[in-house]
Amino acid sequence: MYLKRLTITKDNGDVIRHIKFFKGLNLIVGISNKDGTSNSLGKTTLVRCLNYCFGGKIEEFYTDNENKKIENTVVKDFLISNLLKFELTLGNNLETDSISDIKISRQIAINSKTSKIDSINSINGETYSLESFHEVLKQKLFSLKEPKPTFRQLIPKFVRNKDYEVSNILKYLHASTSIIDYTTIWLFLFGFENIEKINSKLSLANDFKKVSENYKALKSIVPNGLQQKIDLLEVELSEKIELRDSFQIERRYAQDEDELAVLQSKIHSIEESITKLTLDKDVLVERLNTLINDEFKYDAKNVKYIYEEANLLNIDVQRKFEDTINFHNGMLKNEESYLLKRIAKIDEKLNTLFSIRLTSIESYNSVLSKLGQQGSLAEYTKLNESITKLSSEISNDKALLGQLAALAQDKIAINTQLDSLIFSLKESISVFTKNNINIFNTYFSNYSESIYKEKWYVTFDEDSYRFDIKAFESNAGSGKKQTLVAAFDIAYMSFIQDKNINLPYPRFTTQDKIEIIDIKELYKLADLVLNSNGQLIAPIIQDKFDNLDESFTGSVILELSSSNRFFGI
Repeated sequence: MYLKRLTITKDNGDVIRHIKFFKGLNLIVGISNKDGTSNSLGKTTLVRCLNYCFGGKIEEFYTDNENKKIENTVVKDFLISNLLKFELTLGNNLETDSISDIKISRQIAINSKTSKIDSINSINGETYSLESFHEVLKQKLFSLKEPKPTFRQLIPKFVRNKDYEVSNILKYLHASTSIIDYTTIWLFLFGFENIEKINSKLSLANDFKKVSENYKALKSIVPNGLQQKIDLLEVELSEKIELRDSFQIERRYAQDEDELAVLQSKIHSIEESITKLTLDKDVLVERLNTLINDEFKYDAKNVKYIYEEANLLNIDVQRKFEDTINFHNGMLKNEESYLLKRIAKIDEKLNTLFSIRLTSIESYNSVLSKLGQQGSLAEYTKLNESITKLSSEISNDKALLGQLAALAQDKIAINTQLDSLIFSLKESISVFTKNNINIFNTYFSNYSESIYKEKWYVTFDEDSYRFDIKAFESNAGSGKKQTLVAAFDIAYMSFIQDKNINLPYPRFTTQDKIEIIDIKELYKLADLVLNSNGQLIAPIIQDKFDNLDESFTGSVILELSSSNRFFGI
């Protein structure tokens, strides 16, 4: 599927831009003004338009990437006042139109209920909510119906818009994206067929982790030898019940005794409920204390892994480490808030039960007092009190062990399912590594070697399902980094068209920092993308473009200048 054309119009029908795309290199040239600068012309706006057409946020046109509070009010007012309509056409054939073409339309609108800026989304003339819009595009561009990966996780690989998308090969999404998500993304993009099993495997692994954490938290509050204590208490209880049953109660006291039994049963039931809620609360409090006392250590390994990869490629990580920590701790604060709310609800239920228990105990004591005044029944009453206390203690201890045993069984059950699923995936994972990954590396290593005389390749660990990028030798500078990202994306276009792979995924990519790529490398990239039967869309400044030979003139799809800005404002 290729990009064919993009048309942007005002609500009155006036055309602002009509851009046609073709195979190979597609350049947006920024002509320098008399001061020698080509800034603020809208060179990167075309890439933002593509991202918007694929369900991106309208705010990206007028907000700063690093500080969302900073807005370009001129652009924002222009978008709103003219209610711009963006129409993007994709197809398998660039020369002729076909009924198989995908026509995407997104028009800016004002929400009548909230008065906020909104979008009207349609595909081939049919209007969709944003969520449905993403789902339909995922099916049309990737033939994927599984919930993961999502469309907005996939499309930034093809329309690299933000700095971290442009500068990172595999981990091209936000820093908060998990290793699990990247595993699903790349297994799918590299053509692994059983993606639904992978989703199940990753989901089970996550469930096992949660159950293990709950088991550990509960285990920490269960005293050693609790079962032996219960056994002893049950022997004592049995003896006292036998002694109580030997008492002969006069008939005239039978009614009071029956009432006593009913109240006793009710109190037992309340005690069991209080015990269960208290245990649930203890587990939540244990988890809350862990969050408060160890705010960042919990996920430090994942963050560390991100930076280790960045150091491998000598990449200047775009977001500061402190920002990542703040984001992570913000996630912990959200969980802390959630836990506090759950604890508050449990406390509310406990208060209600305490009140009911108090009333029941008062009634129970009243009946006991009545019976206890009848001479020999005083001993009977004390015996009943002892039995009630023992029964309550045994019930509480059994509930504690029962919850622990249930969690242990859950761990075993989940782990059994996980082992079975991993075993069923083993052969297909091995075939995937030998075929798909090796085929991709043939292209990627050849392309990187043709540019740098270095072989770069993708690695895949069959046990952890983790992907990585490595080279036999590497010393990637910033320009080299951008070239490697472009070479990777071009290699991917060749890979999906390989006769042994044949994946119907997009055959285009964008690169926003082409001006820092060396001229010789740019020539090679242009040849590679043309030979790969794909499209590379990139903005370039005039000074860089003027150093290219005349053959690149045919690669220009748009020229911008101070008198011809992208939106004309």
